[in-house]
Amino acid sequence: MNKLILSLLLVLPLCAGCGDDPIGQPPTDSAAPDEITNVQTSSIPGGAIIRYTLPTNEDLLYVMAKYERDGAQRDVKSSLYANSLKIEGFGDTMTHPVQLVSVDRSGNASRPTDTRIKPLTPAIWDIVNSFSIVPDFGGIHLDWRNENRAEVSIYLMARDSTGELVDREVLYTSVQDGVYSLRGMDTLPRDFGVYVRDRWGNLSDTLVTRQTPIFEVELDRGAHRMFALPGDNTTDINAYGFTFLNMFDGVTDGDFNGWHSNNYITRPSYITIDLGMNAFLSRMKLWHRGGQYLYAHYNPSKWEIWGASDVSYAPTDPAYWAQGGAWETDGHWTLLQTYEVKKPSGKELTDVSTNEDLEFARAGFESKDLALPADPVRYVRVCFTETCSGSTEVHLAEIRFWGKVVN
Repeated sequence: MNKLILSLLLVLPLCAGCGDDPIGQPPTDSAAPDEITNVQTSSIPGGAIIRYTLPTNEDLLYVMAKYERDGAQRDVKSSLYANSLKIEGFGDTMTHPVQLVSVDRSGNASRPTDTRIKPLTPAIWDIVNSFSIVPDFGGIHLDWRNENRAEVSIYLMARDSTGELVDREVLYTSVQDGVYSLRGMDTLPRDFGVYVRDRWGNLSDTLVTRQTPIFEVELDRGAHRMFALPGDNTTDINAYGFTFLNMFDGVTDGDFNGWHSNNYITRPSYITIDLGMNAFLSRMKLWHRGGQYLYAHYNPSKWEIWGASDVSYAPTDPAYWAQGGAWETDGHWTLLQTYEVKKPSGKELTDVSTNEDLEFARAGFESKDLALPADPVRYVRVCFTETCSGSTEVHLAEIRFWGKVVN
């Protein structure tokens, strides 16, 4: 019994300390900090930047702005090392009251300093008002301006067979000068719509326009073949499965599918494709070798697209086919387009890619609105003038063509 009593006596002091420990810094006083002073507001799209003079209290922790948006109470905090804070997310240009309070390390809040903000027009409205919609091959072509690079979702709509205007595609973008084509439609007139949503859920009105898509079809990839001209790069690393015809097999992703040249080529590097048919081309799309190689390694970053209807005249002199050679100017070939890879984020190719950059690359780099020569094109010569790493080697996953086939 004595041993039991002794054990209990030893445990009791330990239990005296059992209980919920306070979390965070305990209050050191109950004195509220001084108020925020010299408040100035600058309106921005959908919000405002509020500048102020901080109180001089030594235990100041942060400044908080309290306001109401969409019927709910909101707050934004800024540390003691800044003299401004930003309020965002309003979908209107009305005047909104804001209260500023300073908070110290004991959790004491100052008396509120009242101010008012009047947001500028939210970015969604500037974007929707900048839309330009015109007919395109197989659909519509959309241009817009996003001056402040706001993070928005652009919804593209088309009227379906039941007469309903339904969402067809959604673009998540912050690019400043945007272009996009909604495709896959027949050539019958129909209504198209577009509206914008921001990350706070604000919606613009829907812009509706009636357009007649231009006829377009994807060319049969199974008919494409290499047509080697003097100076063309006809090499590949076949041992790893990187062959010329893999560029037309329908596989647009993966690390080990597509075409990869050998390492003794020069730059620029040319390939010539016999389409296997005559066509007025509307666009070409090129996919980088995927995985870790997007925007990197030997993937092309700049290229030219040339088209010709006939090559039976072709001389065998390599100097004729070199960059700047007579083939570019003697009227047999037409420069359809020059393309440069740019990330929608505006980052350099060598910078870490954003999710938007990666999705953009996975969708393929589209050379659209190709120049239309007088005669349909049978042969396409692609000149790779630069790669992402500056190498003389080239690799890519896929190339596809669209247009109107001429029998």
